[in-house]
Amino acid sequence: MREFWRQYNASLGSFPYLLLKMWRDRRSGQRGDATTDTTRVHLFAGPFASEEEMFAYCFTPVTAHGPEQINLDLPEASVDTSRMDAVMGDLIAPRLSEYFDTTTRKRILRQLKPSDALILIPMAALNDVEFRLHDTPRLRHLGFEKRSTTHT
Repeated sequence: MREFWRQYNASLGSFPYLLLKMWRDRRSGQRGDATTDTTRVHLFAGPFASEEEMFAYCFTPVTAHGPEQINLDLPEASVDTSRMDAVMGDLIAPRLSEYFDTTTRKRILRQLKPSDALILIPMAALNDVEFRLHDTPRLRHLGFEKRSTTHT
């Protein structure tokens, strides 16, 4: 039996390595079939003086027919701002309930502090293309979470 496993592992490379690779791929959202994990929602937190200032940063073009400031601050990704959400203050918790389960919402609210605004960028806003996002001068990237509820 020992000889069987030695030959089996040699034919596969390393069976434990294969299992580890499969686990990492699933955890990172890679499916192995060249598709994107569309349940991901990237989260950004930041301090804004008012809701108008937050909306201007996210949704108002810097110049006529130009990009929004969030697109300028994330040059590696093209964000379709009509598909992203921006909420502030008491509206954060209800908006999170549209995307995530209770455990995930609580974790996000803990990570959010001391910021008072939350920007949610679903994969649809990135045209279902994977980008490696980062902090911007105004926003802290909290990473991504997998959507657990259907958002319309």
